[in-house]
Amino acid sequence: MTAMAGRVLAGVGLAVAMAGSGHASGASGEAHPQPQPAVHPVKANAHHKSAPVITSDGQPLVAFAANRGRVDQSVRFLAHGSGYRLYVTDQDAVLALHAPSGSAPPRVRVLRLRPVGAAPGRIVSSSDRTHVVARQVWPGIDWVWHGSNNAPAYDLNLAPGVSAGVARFEVDSARSLGLDPHGNLLITTARGVMTVPAPTAWQSALDGKRHPVQARYVVLGGNTFGFRIGAHDPSQPVTLDSSMSG
Repeated sequence: MTAMAGRVLAGVGLAVAMAGSGHASGASGEAHPQPQPAVHPVKANAHHKSAPVITSDGQPLVAFAANRGRVDQSVRFLAHGSGYRLYVTDQDAVLALHAPSGSAPPRVRVLRLRPVGAAPGRIVSSSDRTHVVARQVWPGIDWVWHGSNNAPAYDLNLAPGVSAGVARFEVDSARSLGLDPHGNLLITTARGVMTVPAPTAWQSALDGKRHPVQARYVVLGGNTFGFRIGAHDPSQPVTLDSSMSG
């Protein structure tokens, strides 16, 4: 782990630990403002108030905030929901999960998700505060973070003809990776096992409907995992979705 990553992880752990005790602060000691649920500018009612975008779990999309000196400068965007904080850098993403408020002793589980074999110099941006996009992490694959108050999630947007096997992630701080009989990814850490639900995938048709594509995790050895997808139309893009709700 690089020195920069170490600083990010240390700052994240401190921020989450303090949040669990009723204080939200970053490594700089500044108070974290509470991000408000993002709203969709098109979905407005007669009183011109925007209605929140609701996800499949019934929760408003989480709002990302640009890092303006709150934590280590390598962090570009951050977001938090019930029980987690997410920090997206130019190189990776750091997810901090903490036990419910009032639990004793407080437990903080910090995972760093690092793309393996990724292209250097990629651009990380957010146009609507509900998504953070890292473009061309691998040739033809964008990495898009989103989520609700309950859990963060990310998509891998595959261009036509691009193999899902190109996308691989290393999980720092994990003791081991495994799969359960249902295809869920099991991440064993010093603070227990995190169960990440099996991924889903689809292709969008011209009529706007989603056509499911079979998808699964593949453990590649050590702390690295990847993806495999089933039969699909290679002339059309594929969206592969993974929720970090464990």
